[in-house]
Amino acid sequence: MAQVAHQPEMFDFITELKLDNSLLHRNFDHAREAFEVLFALASQSYDPHARFDLGMSNLITRILKADYQRNLQLSTELVHQLLAVESLPQLHALLLATIRSITAPDAAPARPAPADMAARLRAYITAHAASPTLSLVDVADHFGYSVPYTSRFVKEVTGKTFTSFVAERRLIQIERALVTTPLPIKTIIEQNGYYDVANFTRKFKKLTGVTPGEYRRTHAISVAG
Repeated sequence: MAQVAHQPEMFDFITELKLDNSLLHRNFDHAREAFEVLFALASQSYDPHARFDLGMSNLITRILKADYQRNLQLSTELVHQLLAVESLPQLHALLLATIRSITAPDAAPARPAPADMAARLRAYITAHAASPTLSLVDVADHFGYSVPYTSRFVKEVTGKTFTSFVAERRLIQIERALVTTPLPIKTIIEQNGYYDVANFTRKFKKLTGVTPGEYRRTHAISVAG
């Protein structure tokens, strides 16, 4: 019983909440304060030889989650660095550096003029919209920007979210192909990023008021006349 009474606490839920909120709102000073408390707490029972250390794993997971939310992708480099850590001071330095990165403001890109960049961004997304795997990460990587900055820039340039703009480009391309090519409707839909033809057909009718087949027949008649 005495051993249980003296066992150090592994969690501090209020401080964990402070860390999560500070990382979300990019407040480095508050995030660092919470981190230092939680790291000291986790260090009391930390066993570098244990396969799983609950206290430290909880802290690391919170920081990894915040890093993922900031960048919209898992940093494999950070994971490899964490797996290679050999001491508490090294782990402390790595986690603190990650917190600093998460809370840092987005750097304004020193790239092409806004008008040129806007045209290039629209052209790139339009050219690749048919790919079912096109993602915001792909666009950010292509232009060398962070994912959060790219997301905001797409909204600024197009007036739409990335997902909505891609869907709009695909719809335009599908409508054009329905009228100007003899390709089967299923083929046209699949060539423009959609595998679930039935689901897309329902979306198409909701947006246009007609099915793809009706759209093709209506416009074919108007063109012939």
